[in-house]
Parts: sequence; C-alpha cells; structure tokens
Amino acid sequence: MAADTQIRASRRPQGRLTATWDDIARVLKQRDFNWTPERLRRAVKWLVAEHLADPGLLKKSPPRLPEGRLMTLVASIHASDAARNRGTARAVA
Repeated sequence: MAADTQIRASRRPQGRLTATWDDIARVLKQRDFNWTPERLRRAVKWLVAEHLADPGLLKKSPPRLPEGRLMTLVASIHASDAARNRGTARAVA
C-alpha cells in the first residue's frame, strides 16, 4: 500500500496547488467521494509526516479575488442552462 501511494504521489505536481481545501472537497463530492476539507487536511498532514507527500502541500493557497468564485458559478449556470435549452429544442423539433 505504501509503495502504491508513493508511486501515485510521485506522479502529482510538487508544491501547493492554487485550489483551497474547500474547492478540492467540493470536486471530490461531485465524484462521489465523501471528503471534508478538514479530513483532507488531516490526511495530507499524515502523508507529509510519513514522508509520502511534499511538505509544500501544507502551505496556504494563494489569495484570490473574491468575485472569482461567483463568476465561475454564474458561467457554469449559464452554460448548463444553454446546454439544457439546446437539448429541449432538439427534442421538440
């Protein structure tokens, strides 16, 4: 198991990602993995303590503009509405 984890960890980019723990947990939940931001932090701390992950992962993510998340959400809603409307138009035609 440790060797498998080490191989997978070596394939990932080193250092802190720009995503927050909340963002990562949200993506995992969309893929049916039940992780909370706190559980992710604890798991990464354990991996770093066992020398299976880069200590840079524990650094704070860089600050972002506050409207960035809102703009992404609005764009996603717009894109999903447009895709849904195209499917409805095809079904009616």
